[in-house]
Amino acid sequence: MLAPDYDMAVAWNRLREGHPEDRDILLLKHELLESQLEKKYKLSMAEAHERASQIFDWSKKLVEDLGEKGEPDGLL
Repeated sequence: MLAPDYDMAVAWNRLREGHPEDRDILLLKHELLESQLEKKYKLSMAEAHERASQIFDWSKKLVEDLGEKGEPDGLL
């Protein structure tokens, strides 16, 4: 089950509007790899996420760019 994620929603919104940050492109790469790993190797979502994060660590980049609190409130 997927949980709502404000930081991810903000990133998708920027992507949709055509004004992505570098971390938003990293998120796309992470999500694509995660999906490919799930399908190709029949991995669970959690396992595919962990493996994708080893290559495209969006969460780490988000913290590096914005700190532990992530995206500022009120962007959506």
